[in-house]
Amino acid sequence: DAAKTRKLVDKNTDDSIFLGAWFANLNLLKEATDAYKEAIKQYPNNTYLHYNLGKTLVDLHEYEEADIFFKKAIDLAEKNNDDADYLPGIYHDLAFTLSNQKSDSCVNNAIEFYKKAIKEDPRFAISYLNLGILYEDMGRINDIEKFKDALGLYHAARQLDPDSVNFAMSILSLYSRLDKNKDAIELLEPMREKYKDDSDFYGQLGAAYSDAGELDKSIDEYKLAVDITPENSYNLRNLGYVYLGKNLIDEALQVLREALRLDRTDRITQASIA
Repeated sequence: DAAKTRKLVDKNTDDSIFLGAWFANLNLLKEATDAYKEAIKQYPNNTYLHYNLGKTLVDLHEYEEADIFFKKAIDLAEKNNDDADYLPGIYHDLAFTLSNQKSDSCVNNAIEFYKKAIKEDPRFAISYLNLGILYEDMGRINDIEKFKDALGLYHAARQLDPDSVNFAMSILSLYSRLDKNKDAIELLEPMREKYKDDSDFYGQLGAAYSDAGELDKSIDEYKLAVDITPENSYNLRNLGYVYLGKNLIDEALQVLREALRLDRTDRITQASIA
């Protein structure tokens, strides 16, 4: 606990610089914050302490205060070659912190720091993803071209980590927005064996085939999804809509009624049946 940890450090004063990390590992975030601040008084030019204090403040959702310590850590690391390895992570974490403050100026600054993180370490896949998310959000508001920028970043992230489901799903969401349905199918089909027991995967593939106008294939994929999780009303409802698209009214009513039985609050399905 916190008291025992502090007593241990009091007996080993050389370890006081790590007290904040010990508290943080115990998820004692308030104690970690206080310990980092105490250590910074002793070691005001320590990049590690400022950086980790910033990360702890982020965990406490104290974003504005975290900014202060991230920026100080950047200033220290940029002046000390021995601490340069910290820079990609600090740039990334500061960008994340700024993006959570939502104002236009903070988002614009977040974009610049994600770019710095990528420039400092082009292997930092999560920075590509998070920068893409910011561009995607901007595309939703007023700039369709930002969707294309986001798509390029998601592809870059996936090249660094081809097995990441998050990166693939991010690409897929933009293919849908950009009406790149054939591209979505080409992305998903090679993943079939890996996700053969995943109903969400078949649901995504069913949607891609439906959007591409290949309704028979869409039905096949949705049926696979329903076989795996028959209690998933969402896939049943979408299967019903594809049946409607083929004017197969009896089949559509059967699955839509089952979807409504599973989710009585679904007014969209209620209206479709009516």
